[in-house]
Amino acid sequence: MSAHRVHRLKLRHLSGQSVRFRNFHDRQTSGRIWQGSDSLCNGRNLCGVRIAGNHSSPQWNSSRVKEECRIENYESRIPDSHGSFFITSVSLATIIKKIEDEAEAQRQQIIDHANAEAEQIVEQGRKRAEDEAAHILQKAEDELHNVKNRRMATTLLHMRKEKLDHRQQILNEVFTKALTRIQSYNPEQYRDGARKLLLSVNEEREGTVFLSQTDHAEALIDQAFIDAINEELQQQQRQLRFTLSDQPAEIEHGFVVDFDDFVVNYSIETLLAGLWEEIKTEVSRQLFDEAHLEDE
Repeated sequence: MSAHRVHRLKLRHLSGQSVRFRNFHDRQTSGRIWQGSDSLCNGRNLCGVRIAGNHSSPQWNSSRVKEECRIENYESRIPDSHGSFFITSVSLATIIKKIEDEAEAQRQQIIDHANAEAEQIVEQGRKRAEDEAAHILQKAEDELHNVKNRRMATTLLHMRKEKLDHRQQILNEVFTKALTRIQSYNPEQYRDGARKLLLSVNEEREGTVFLSQTDHAEALIDQAFIDAINEELQQQQRQLRFTLSDQPAEIEHGFVVDFDDFVVNYSIETLLAGLWEEIKTEVSRQLFDEAHLEDE
């Protein structure tokens, strides 16, 4: 039976696993981690590597073991008391270091992933905020533009209304002046106008003439004037005849003709108002140049 040389290591957590080792002459063999107690270590429960070989077992002291660990390939060089063997193994400190490094790597990976997601979320939030801000700004600009347009339209309408009101006021003044001028006709001009109106009546029956209060008081039209009108109608072979009432009509100037079933109003105000509606457009065009008004 070959002698066994035992090198005990503090590898309690790897009990039962196989390890590789090499001697000083670079000859490779293998061993298995075992767990037990050793008198040299005051009876402590230790882990070691039992290695088959033809070497005598030197006295071993754990305090003399020196380890140089590299995590990448779990290699440790542990010389014995004669410096004859180099055992490939893993120490507990190496395992802990590896676990810590792996945990640190995973932690860093998680942190990096979280940072990347956070940056993506921040970027998406920034993009949404910029889009929303642009939308709000555009909406505000559109609303401001609409408000300006409405205000401009309102201002233009107000200005146009004021201009039209001013022009209507001028037209009213023209109408008033025309009415005043007609009312200031001398008696001959007035009677000539009344004669033409009475002869233009389309009825062929008798009507009663009621003078305005002013004309009745001034006697601008009398019975002799009415008789002359009737004579002229007879010469025209018409059946129309007039009689003059001694009661005044409730008008300022002119007269009315009552045919019992309806009254023809020949007051100067009514006549001029009807004529004014016919000529007002032409008067307005001549006064204000309506074509220029439309261009504005």
